[in-house]
Amino acid sequence: MVEKNYDLRNQIQNKYSIKIAYKDELENYTINGYGLEKLNDDNIINEYLNEIDKALKKYPNNFFKDMKDYGLNQEEMDILKEHLLPSYGLCAEQETMMKLSMDKRISNFDVPASNKLRKSVAKKRKDILEETKQMFFEAGLKNGCREVFLDYIWNTRFSMQFGYSFSLNHTCAYSWNAIIEANLNFHYPRIFWNTAVLLIESNSVQQDIPEDYELYGKEKMSNTSEITKAISLLQNNNIEVVVNNINDMNGKYIPDINNNRIIISLKQISGLNNETIRAIENNKPYTSLEDFYNRMVLTKVEKILSTGKTMKKSIVNNSAFLNLVKAGAFDDLEKEKSREELVKEAILLINPIKSKFTIK
Repeated sequence: MVEKNYDLRNQIQNKYSIKIAYKDELENYTINGYGLEKLNDDNIINEYLNEIDKALKKYPNNFFKDMKDYGLNQEEMDILKEHLLPSYGLCAEQETMMKLSMDKRISNFDVPASNKLRKSVAKKRKDILEETKQMFFEAGLKNGCREVFLDYIWNTRFSMQFGYSFSLNHTCAYSWNAIIEANLNFHYPRIFWNTAVLLIESNSVQQDIPEDYELYGKEKMSNTSEITKAISLLQNNNIEVVVNNINDMNGKYIPDINNNRIIISLKQISGLNNETIRAIENNKPYTSLEDFYNRMVLTKVEKILSTGKTMKKSIVNNSAFLNLVKAGAFDDLEKEKSREELVKEAILLINPIKSKFTIK
């Protein structure tokens, strides 16, 4: 019986993930492992599955009532049932909208016209959407449809796609990915998934420099606002996000399994790009804050400006140096000092106290 229940849990974990997504709690589930203990109780599992069944059974009845209350007759309701019952009365995909518009009993659009409708919704083009709306109503009325029927289709079924329209061939792939991701999060250390969440939420997935960088032009800097929001999201869910010590850093996000925390990418510190990161890595190790300052800030190297001219500039500029200190990059290296003391030391290195003034 125990083995049977265990197998049942394995089989319905995907369904449980769908339940969580339906309640708009997938993010909470993936970050905190919401419901983990519940999956160990078969009675609760069955209870949730019954809830799903009940909810799905309500959709068709609500759909029928909605059509009747709107004023549709039996013939019109039967036409919409053919198209929408498989999706519980919802016009959820682009293809369903196209099929409705191409139905000979509705607007009888040809493929180019229905595709124009699809594009106007998918690309959020209000001007083209208004144009296709007129086409839809004109064609439908000419085809003998009642205006209330066309109005119901446009304003209650098509309208649910306005602003964002999803294609059927994407639905299966995205749903399958969501199930895989939820189960990876369930079976493996959650810090891996949390790191992935941080990568996506901070828009950092494609920020690594490409091999053929020269073809792409100037490197795109990190979006500090997006990164800040992403880190706050995780920290608000009691997930530790830290900057590693300056001697161990690289330009990636690293899941620290042993300490159950995420080591933040050096690239996400304001003022640092891939070139600077590589220079910091190539000059490791550093023995102190002052050692880093002397070797990386005071040291000047020739850099090519956007004008094509060259100028001697610091490997790490003052602003980036101070941001590294504020972020905690030197905390492990200078353990006897507090973050506040390190920031003060960095400021004094950049702006030493004047011992004399020369007035000219």
